[in-house]
Amino acid sequence: MKLRWIIGAAMLAAVVVPSTIKAQTVVAIGNIGKVEDKSPILWGIGGISIFTVKNSDGGFSPIMRTQVYDARTVEILCRTQAPRIQASDVHVLSRNGHDYVMVRQYLLIEVKPQDAESERLSKSELAYKWAHRLGQVLPAIAPAPSKFGV
Repeated sequence: MKLRWIIGAAMLAAVVVPSTIKAQTVVAIGNIGKVEDKSPILWGIGGISIFTVKNSDGGFSPIMRTQVYDARTVEILCRTQAPRIQASDVHVLSRNGHDYVMVRQYLLIEVKPQDAESERLSKSELAYKWAHRLGQVLPAIAPAPSKFGV
């Protein structure tokens, strides 16, 4: 009887755990240096403005948060070259009271309550706003295949 319970639990774990891991992948990034400046900062990539980060989160100032977004964006774009990123690949995932901006299965941003409050939106509304903007920008800056096959 005990063996059946163990086998049943193992089979359940085998079914549940892979779907949980695949649903949201957090890419590894290096350490972010401490920046004390708490001023709002406009986050942009490749000369394209995306949105302004106005608030700190925990020990991360606005500029440190954008550095995290930069590092995650580079990692995500490296992992999603084929097929190329499209606007539809950027979406919002709401889970357990958290709102995330995802690129395919990769976590790019978690929208924090202070972000939504400063924009006078709900976290979900702000997540969709940021996801929409990133859906415009990421396909424009994603690496393109070479025309020469190299």
